[in-house]
Amino acid sequence: MGCFTIYSPITGLPIEFYYEDNNENKRKYEHLNEAVVVLPDGSITEIGSHDSYGRIITPNATYSCNDDESDEYQTGIAISNSLYKLMLLNPKFEDFTNKTKNLYYYLKNYSVPIQSKVMRYNGSQLLSLENILKEDLIYFVDPFLEEKIEEPLLGKTLVRGIRKINGKKNKIFLNKLIENFLDFIPKKKEEKNNFSKEYLLLMCKMMTECKDITDEKQKEIDKLIEDFTK
Repeated sequence: MGCFTIYSPITGLPIEFYYEDNNENKRKYEHLNEAVVVLPDGSITEIGSHDSYGRIITPNATYSCNDDESDEYQTGIAISNSLYKLMLLNPKFEDFTNKTKNLYYYLKNYSVPIQSKVMRYNGSQLLSLENILKEDLIYFVDPFLEEKIEEPLLGKTLVRGIRKINGKKNKIFLNKLIENFLDFIPKKKEEKNNFSKEYLLLMCKMMTECKDITDEKQKEIDKLIEDFTK
């Protein structure tokens, strides 16, 4: 199987993005290469990155997030970390943080509104900066970016000017998409357990290897066992 790109189920933005490597591009677009995985119990993993094969690699585990695969092999759903941070700032998201609602289940049943300004790129493989229309670039910039860059003014050698780069417009755009998602009500009743075979195997592997299991992960494993054995 060749390389491919996975996309956020809330925004339609890629979980992996290529650009010419320079400081300004990195400040603007690197956030798209930092992802977290929403697991079937609704918990969130550490920050990781996409390996171009549908897997998110974190410091302690690898998660299969290819949305074209069946539930049997999917261990979670990937979203960008910058999106997750924005979601945490929305009061409506509290239902997911306190586990009143299961984030995984809602994401599994949600589709990005077709009118989203970035849906024209959804499905493109190995998406890069050069593929994005100039008028759409603002929707890829880090929503938390706000910097002033000092640089020479055109035609000047001694006088310097200030240029601003920020993600203000993208933050407004993403917050609207987040609102759409948080107002979403699934047609089907939320299931008690959303655990796939692959997810269970991953947890069992971590337990048997006893490798790099944090206290938070141990609580997650204990809850998984408790729920699965009920």
